[in-house]
Amino acid sequence: MGVAAWIGIGAGAILALLGWATYKLAPRVGPNPIFGVRTGYSMVNREVWDKSNRAGGIAIAGVGALTAFAGVILDLLAPWSENALILITAGVVVTGMVITFIWAVRYSRRLSEGVKAESARPIKVPLAWLWASALVAAVSIAFVLATISDLPPSVATHFALDGTANDWTSRTGYAFMMAGLVVGMLALTAGIFYLVSHVDIPGADGWAVSGESGMVFFAVAMFGAQLLIAVVLWDIYWFNTRGKHPFPLDVFAVVALVASLVAIPAGLVWMVLRARRNA
Repeated sequence: MGVAAWIGIGAGAILALLGWATYKLAPRVGPNPIFGVRTGYSMVNREVWDKSNRAGGIAIAGVGALTAFAGVILDLLAPWSENALILITAGVVVTGMVITFIWAVRYSRRLSEGVKAESARPIKVPLAWLWASALVAAVSIAFVLATISDLPPSVATHFALDGTANDWTSRTGYAFMMAGLVVGMLALTAGIFYLVSHVDIPGADGWAVSGESGMVFFAVAMFGAQLLIAVVLWDIYWFNTRGKHPFPLDVFAVVALVASLVAIPAGLVWMVLRARRNA
């Protein structure tokens, strides 16, 4: 099987695991700002939360099964290039999750009709938690602008795990793509911070962990994502100007994956312990 098939199987397995956790664990944890089907409507009270997460968990697992099936079938039958198959498989994931999200919003809204929220208030988190992400974003954009003239007209931007380049774009396209990614992530983080601090969030006082802790965890996660992009920018520059990577890409991929898998449960444990101390 090719890379696209394994990506489909891997992504499908992750989504299936996420669906199982949403179905089994989210109802046990209760309404919280970081884990489960969090549509706003679903957090009105515990009953709506439980039903939303059980249905949402089944839907997410279904998307996982479809993704794995699509990856394998496309690899066996489709006549297109490996990159095209990877993009199509990624499109299946994105499309499936968008449809699931829209359905979950409509389903939880229907469940919450006529139900009075147990509490509702904004979640206040100091904007200082955004400074680290903003600083890394500014450094990344400055790096792109300062080094763009050193790059060749055709910039290698995508690589196989063995370090071989397999996709290129123009210098201008590269600059716009990376600057857009960096600014877009920062805008997303700032927008969510602004939204939760200015809108009454249903059930915020009854969550298993505080909304403030959830937003701090989110800010730290987005800071980590900005750091990851900064490392990718450095790697792309190094390869295109020196003809080699500054580190083995397969090792980098494993380190990034392990760090992500460790950071998520570590953050959840921190929030639970913080909630117990403040109880």
